[in-house]
Amino acid sequence: MNDKKAGSLPVGAISAGPLLLVAALIAYGSLYPFRFAMPRSLELALQELFAYPQLWTSLSDVAGNVLLFVPMGVAIVIATQGRSYARGRRIFYIVATLALALLLQVVQVFVPARSAALADVLWNAVGTVIGLIAGKAVYAVLRRWAVGSDRMVALSALVLAFWLGWRLWPFVPTIDWQHFKDALKPLLLHPQFNVWSFVSMAVSVMLLAVLVVSLRFPRSVLIGVTIFALAARPFLVGQTLSVSVLAGSLVGLTLGLAVLRAGMVRAGPLMIFLAMLWFTADALRPFEFADTPGKMHWIPFAAMLDGSMDNNLAALCGAAFLTGALAIMGRRMHLRGGGWMIVVTVWLLFLEIAQMWLPARTADVTVALFPVGWWLALRSTK
Repeated sequence: MNDKKAGSLPVGAISAGPLLLVAALIAYGSLYPFRFAMPRSLELALQELFAYPQLWTSLSDVAGNVLLFVPMGVAIVIATQGRSYARGRRIFYIVATLALALLLQVVQVFVPARSAALADVLWNAVGTVIGLIAGKAVYAVLRRWAVGSDRMVALSALVLAFWLGWRLWPFVPTIDWQHFKDALKPLLLHPQFNVWSFVSMAVSVMLLAVLVVSLRFPRSVLIGVTIFALAARPFLVGQTLSVSVLAGSLVGLTLGLAVLRAGMVRAGPLMIFLAMLWFTADALRPFEFADTPGKMHWIPFAAMLDGSMDNNLAALCGAAFLTGALAIMGRRMHLRGGGWMIVVTVWLLFLEIAQMWLPARTADVTVALFPVGWWLALRSTK
């Protein structure tokens, strides 16, 4: 693919959008909570940083530094795959990634809450290499399944992964017989029907149709993913299979198959309406408003530190799935990407502001920023 212009930006700059986004998120996570202070001795602090590094600190620390840069390797693949001078660009991005990792360690010298260590750069490099290998492997597999753009299929696969994260997190398997029986009790022994759970499953499974439409066998993949998500629940810690989840999945699967039959252009407006209606109602329930507003968390991801981390991560995956599906749906309907994502951002921001008057909710700006990331990702598929 040649470097032609798309809009006012060269293709290379557009394809690097996800790379810049991942770099910004890594910098954000590395420097949070952004409380800077001059060390007592800057010279001594830098000497300690560049001294002979202790390569192994702890499993959690090493794993964290590796996993932090895996998305960077994947983003490098996205930014270079199929582009002209791909090898040279890839080398440049790898060098820039290592420079970023080193720069962040130097800046962490001025963040008392962080511990700067040169060994972290090594583990960041390992994570980048793992991401490169994983990204190339995923592209090789997706190329066999894709009907259209392999980049679009890769982006759809990412959104699908967020759906699985939302529904099955924390992915802790178990073969305990008692857990298996307990997980099926809400379905077989004590059946209970929850309207919100039913609607949530129905709408989300229906939205999966927009993610599989570019595959060779979209109906088979949609059915397979739905069955897998249902069958896996009894074997995962913290998951159950209830009447509402099963019924919602079946209804959503039926709607999704109907969408594939009708086509995205015809079914898209109804899908968008149902998705936004469901998310609006879910975000504002239990509809018990206070007289005075609460606090809005304007620092992204800060609210995730409160409450259950597993629940917060699952909810974050759900929001990423919804916004990603809406972004891809806009592309399928030939909407202007930037304008459509502005509409989605304004809508989400309105919901978060409204949650300030809901004592049972936590108003957080994070979700309203997701459309920006998906817009950058969509730009890279051109």
